Amino acid sequence: SLDDSWLCSNMLPRINRNFIWKSYCAVTLIGFLCVLPMAHSGDECDPHLYFQCKHSDGCISKAFVCDNEVDCIDDGSDEDVEMCKVTEISHTKVECLSDQWECDDGQCIDIKWVCDSTVDCPDGSDEKEAMCKSSNQTCGGFLCEREKKCISADSVCDDKIDCEDGSDEVKCEYWIQPSAKCITAYSMFQCEDKKRCIHLDQVCDGKPECIDGSDEINNCSQHACTISCSHTQRCQNFPSGALCVCNHGEEMISGDCHDIDECTSESYPAHCDQKCSNSPGSYKCSCKEGYTRVNETCKAEGEGLLLFATGDEVRLFFLQSHVYDHLATNVNNSSAVSSDGEYVYWATYKNGEEAIFRATEAGTSTQILFTAGLGLVEDVCIDWITKNIYFTDSIYQHIAVCTEDGKKCLSLITENVHKPRALVLDSTEGVMFFTDWGQNPRITKVGMDGSNLIDIVTDDIRWPNGLAIDHGADRIYWADGYSGQVHHVNFDGSNRKTLHIPQMKHPYSIDIFEDMIYWSDMNDHEIHSSHKLTGTNYKSLLRHAKGPILGIHVYHPVLLGKEIENPCLGAKCSDACLLAPKSTAGLGYSCACPAGMELSSNKHSCTKLERTQNLLVNSGSNLYVVFYQPMGKFDVKEVTNHRVPHIGSIAYDPLGDHIIISNKFARGSVTLYDQSSASVKTVFSVDTSEISDMDFDPFGNNLFWIDGLKKQLA
Repeated sequence: SLDDSWLCSNMLPRINRNFIWKSYCAVTLIGFLCVLPMAHSGDECDPHLYFQCKHSDGCISKAFVCDNEVDCIDDGSDEDVEMCKVTEISHTKVECLSDQWECDDGQCIDIKWVCDSTVDCPDGSDEKEAMCKSSNQTCGGFLCEREKKCISADSVCDDKIDCEDGSDEVKCEYWIQPSAKCITAYSMFQCEDKKRCIHLDQVCDGKPECIDGSDEINNCSQHACTISCSHTQRCQNFPSGALCVCNHGEEMISGDCHDIDECTSESYPAHCDQKCSNSPGSYKCSCKEGYTRVNETCKAEGEGLLLFATGDEVRLFFLQSHVYDHLATNVNNSSAVSSDGEYVYWATYKNGEEAIFRATEAGTSTQILFTAGLGLVEDVCIDWITKNIYFTDSIYQHIAVCTEDGKKCLSLITENVHKPRALVLDSTEGVMFFTDWGQNPRITKVGMDGSNLIDIVTDDIRWPNGLAIDHGADRIYWADGYSGQVHHVNFDGSNRKTLHIPQMKHPYSIDIFEDMIYWSDMNDHEIHSSHKLTGTNYKSLLRHAKGPILGIHVYHPVLLGKEIENPCLGAKCSDACLLAPKSTAGLGYSCACPAGMELSSNKHSCTKLERTQNLLVNSGSNLYVVFYQPMGKFDVKEVTNHRVPHIGSIAYDPLGDHIIISNKFARGSVTLYDQSSASVKTVFSVDTSEISDMDFDPFGNNLFWIDGLKKQLA
């Protein structure tokens, strides 16, 4: 068979060449799609390119070492004081803000990062043992038994010792993460301290499995299970006494046990991350095409790539191998980031320098796609089928779209749009969703051609910031910056649910991949992750002490959807072709026109509403026509056959569509260039010594010029 590894070999040339990368490529209707490579466990970082964190498998770019910002968040080894002394990197003294804490070396970190078991100060002073022991802070996770160190509850029984005495990995053979399933209906018992969950068979069995021993106290030995239960029930002994309970997967209703439909139940949800089917006393979770069921979750082959904007950089982080690098540096206030698998796109919002860029996923071949007509781009998305670029702009208050080259742009959604922020596309269905946190906060579903607009969420919503599609479960997630909560609904707005994540404060941008939700938080300059259905398995993935993290985006080919034919390929639209909502006939399309044009009756051709405004520019013997448009990329055309070797001044005659050109070194010589025929119409002379400047009066059909030597207007 064809060895297709070469197809992906140039995707990320800066990534460690010593890793044993696995690449998966498949032929689709748009070409080859490559699953991002995955580093095998036990690999080492290429010392020429990356720094290996001491106590984790993270590989960070050498550019992040000794930069006064901890990137190895498990150990802070990239900012080791002795190592950084050798590199002669000096720490600049700054004055910390009221919500910051000053490290011993003068650096500033978020005050909530102090004594949180993660080193954030380059000198490690935020985690001094004596200081953290005397802080008397209440541990919201798990308190190590001997050294009284507080660690995250998600670090308990994770096969990794976090407490020096190993108490976080004791009795793990009986341990199950406390969750909504830690109830009698699932034959489980939650310990009184809520730190462990054990099976009912382990309750009152004479051996304490709970850390606090609450499974073997009180009346375990005093009241044997002697009560009489109905034929649908059974007797269970508890520390509080014997009770009649139902079998696993059943609930008691009016004294009888009935099967629980976990796939639809609000009280006993199945928490399948994708598909769910109910059965008597149980249920079964399964995965969509492209995923494999691994350890009770649906996993995609290969690993996902997390992209994010830090303001002055665009960075990337592989979710499994933890390779961490920058993709673009010296960026002027990057706000949003996206990828179509071929390019990474980002938007900048610095006043006067607004633009949308793209570069390959290796950070090479950076292009400015367009700059005109941008205010504050808050999100950007790429239709991977047509390569059209969609974005929200909160200053111009619209959802806009441009063709891949940026030359054909239009405002797609303008009515009742006040402060649009987040945007997501479902290209295989021809629909998109966006949030608006203005006068009427809402989440809206609309065709990618602007048709069939409907508000799917309008109640109990304040600041809908982040937005993401859960492609595996066909759900829409959004994060509310006001409440600090995540909500999700079906694509039509039904079956709304709330996800409570205690660590979430002021979410800005979110994304979903596999069974996890990822978000950036304006309060702490971090990227976090948690389980998308339960809020458990919380992790702080990355920290950026130098400023907030705004837009984030997870890329993996499985998120693009199934192979689908591009209906625009044979559409013969004169200017722009947009995907339309999918129907029984398949994915549709609509032709669209840029600003200043309208769609003709044939629904495919665009006609001008008014005369085009262009700009004439000359330099030496070169003459250019800049075709102005209110939004997008200016098209520039060089006029090559005007026959004037040294251009002095230029003017425009709108009556005949002529460019009037003076010869700088030929006294009084004027050339009339006809744009329609792209040829010189005539050359004539005027009575003057030197034409310094000139202009044409279309009302009187007269040419005026300044004689530079005589200093006269003629």
